[in-house]
Parts: sequence; C-alpha cells; structure tokens
Amino acid sequence: MPLEFPLIHQASSIKFESVISAMENKGYKIYNNGDYSLNVVGVRRTKMKLDTFNDVLLAFYPLQGQWMYSKYQITTIPGATYLSGKPLNAKGTALLVPGQYFEKYTIRKHDGDYDAFCQKKEEGNEVKAWRDDNMDGNLNPDKSKTHDAWGINIHRANPDGCTISVQSYSAGCQVFRCAAQFKSFMDIVRVAKKKYGNSFTYTLLDQADL
Repeated sequence: MPLEFPLIHQASSIKFESVISAMENKGYKIYNNGDYSLNVVGVRRTKMKLDTFNDVLLAFYPLQGQWMYSKYQITTIPGATYLSGKPLNAKGTALLVPGQYFEKYTIRKHDGDYDAFCQKKEEGNEVKAWRDDNMDGNLNPDKSKTHDAWGINIHRANPDGCTISVQSYSAGCQVFRCAAQFKSFMDIVRVAKKKYGNSFTYTLLDQADL
C-alpha cells in the first residue's frame, strides 16, 4: 500500500489513485523509471477560496516496486495582498495555468533566502499564467489569454509552524502552509536530486480533472 502522511483539513479528500488516473487521461508523463524518480503534482480546488491554503501538493515516487506518496496543504492561488494592491507585474497578478511543466524546476534559493523548488531562470523555462489586473481584491483573472511567466516557485510561508492566511506569501507561487511539511517535501526532493540530477517537472491539475 502507498505510504500516506497525516493531512490538515480537506486535503485527504484528494485521492492518490485519482491523481494518477487524471495524469494518465491527460497523457502526462509519470516518472516511474527507478526508486525515487519523483513526481510533483499540485491539485487546485475547483472552488477557489482566497487567502486559504485550500489546495494539495503530492510528491510521489516508486520504491521497491511500490508507490510511495506524501500529500501536503498548499495554495496554488495568489494572496489578497497582490489582488487588492499593486501587482508585482504590470500585466497583473499571476495564476498558474494547469498543465505539465516538463523539467522547468530545480532546487535553488527562493528570493536568495532558502532552498526551495524553483522555476529555472534560463530562457525556455517559462510557464503559463493567467493575469488578474483589476485590483478589486477578488480573484478573477482573464482566462482568454495566457502569458509567459517567471518566478512561479514552490516554497513555504512562515519559517516556523503553520500559517493561517496567505496574504503576501504568494504573488502566484505555490506555497506550503506548514514549515514542517515543506521541510519533509524538500528532503524528498534532495534524495531525488542525488539520484537523477537537479531538474524536475511540476504538474498542476484542477480538481475537476480527478
């Protein structure tokens, strides 16, 4: 049986088997070529709730013929700080478009501060985002067009404990609520890096895909 770690709030309603099925249905790559070949998958709730860590991230990999997986509480949507004030990008605050971003991620410093699961900086590693530029305090991005985006990293909120509200911790990044869960995730990523190198894929699903 897969290894499942404790979850907070609703995260347990996202089933590992449903994530695998959704990825297969979409034709996404699932890494299973050896022990610790790592898959990192976010699941965005269909009903998005502003300033809550309402989404789920799964890290899973094969080990001795079994799938091992952990699930973590995150947000995949930006905080109210950037939706009600000046966005970091003149085109508007970013909301990552669901999809598979093949080998566009690496371990490096987030904002020069601490190791995180970060988008590569080199040309060709853009991801796709919708933009919200009306600054009305609500999440209503223009989904009629997508934009190339940089700096959509996967990092933590507070350095200790669990954070209550997203606020300024995300301007489009995927952000862990709990520091201990982020540490657990990064420990797994570092093991995979030692075996396969410092290049990773991030897949974002919508809950409706499951």
